Amino acid sequence: MRETNPAGRLGRSLRRDYDLCLMIVPLVLYYVVFYLWPLYGIQIAFRDYIPSRGFTGSPFVGLRNFREFFSLNTAWPLIRNTLRISLFTLVVTFPVPIVLALMFNSIVSKRFRNVVQTIVYVPNFVTVVVVVGMLGVFLNGQVGVFNQVRAAVGLPKVDFMNDAGSFLPVYIVSGLWSSVGWNSIVYTGALTGIPTELYEAARIDGTTKLQCIRFIEVPAIVPTVSIMFILSVGRLMGVGWEKIYLMQAPLNLSVSEIISTYTYKTGILSGQFSYSAAIGLFNSMVDLLLLLTANRISRRLSDTGIW
Repeated sequence: MRETNPAGRLGRSLRRDYDLCLMIVPLVLYYVVFYLWPLYGIQIAFRDYIPSRGFTGSPFVGLRNFREFFSLNTAWPLIRNTLRISLFTLVVTFPVPIVLALMFNSIVSKRFRNVVQTIVYVPNFVTVVVVVGMLGVFLNGQVGVFNQVRAAVGLPKVDFMNDAGSFLPVYIVSGLWSSVGWNSIVYTGALTGIPTELYEAARIDGTTKLQCIRFIEVPAIVPTVSIMFILSVGRLMGVGWEKIYLMQAPLNLSVSEIISTYTYKTGILSGQFSYSAAIGLFNSMVDLLLLLTANRISRRLSDTGIW
């Protein structure tokens, strides 16, 4: 007779596959300790947090911290800078890994493909601090390598690292160099799952390589592209602040100050924990709303989504 008790089936499965269950215990503990348990501290966004009195002992102030943030003249410039950097980064960097994966898949020589992939993957392992240091070496307004070349050909020097107009292009291009190879891995994996019979049938029909890309490879990775796009939209407000913080200078602060760097400065450096928690919670809620919206739109257009 088939077992109708779900708890009984679950218990037998755990006893039978206990070794596999033990393997995921560290992962579960990691998410509990670093993701679920810290959610208890969200309440300080609605309190005037006093460390000596703890979370529940601190006075409850409701939405005062949120009103204080939106009453500042800097609130909307912070939101605008965050969205501007995130949207431009998404538009420029999202399609490139897809194109790169399609190019890798078109290389016939396996050895050459492996060499090229290794070369483009390596920048991902260069830390943010080193990347910003390299930018300083190449783009410094006086002694930077790039400006030395410009001076040699008679062009004026440009202080790229301090110029507000150059901040966004420098940030996007350097980020593209660092991440494009690594981000192409997921699309490369999706392409390797295409049945070889499709290529053989296309070859018999006399299709060109471009036609194979258009009618076989691109449709095959559309679900993967949709999911990755949804995840990217869900991180729009959470643009990586470490690199931006390291690239900030007094002359480019008007375009480089974003919500994350402002939260770090007010929360960690100035000790305004409740105020910074409120700003961070607002940031996360916007990201959640964007994620839900992108997932719903993707479901309607391509019947593909995270859930």
